[in-house]
Amino acid sequence: QLGQHQEALAYKKRALEMNEAIYEGNHPNLATFLNNVGSTYGQLGQHQEALAYKKRALEMIEQVYGPEHRLVAIFSRNLEHTRRALAASQERTKSTSSSNPAGVNQQ
Repeated sequence: QLGQHQEALAYKKRALEMNEAIYEGNHPNLATFLNNVGSTYGQLGQHQEALAYKKRALEMIEQVYGPEHRLVAIFSRNLEHTRRALAASQERTKSTSSSNPAGVNQQ
């Protein structure tokens, strides 16, 4: 499944590049592609990368439609989900390293 997500990420990033060449400035299609790339990074466990793409997507969709549009709410929820996933991942890493501070392989 990891390979499928990595392959999907490559296709989505390529689609984003093509759309960036077509649309200038802020466009809802670009925001959607940014969000999709971010989602795929999230599925790969790369939450910091996911966060960066989803932030850009939210900023763009908000500039296109204004802060009260329903898509802004959806993109905001997606961003918050990613923030929570990143925080949980960081907490797991922190608790793993604090339970084995020297990095000793325990068997």
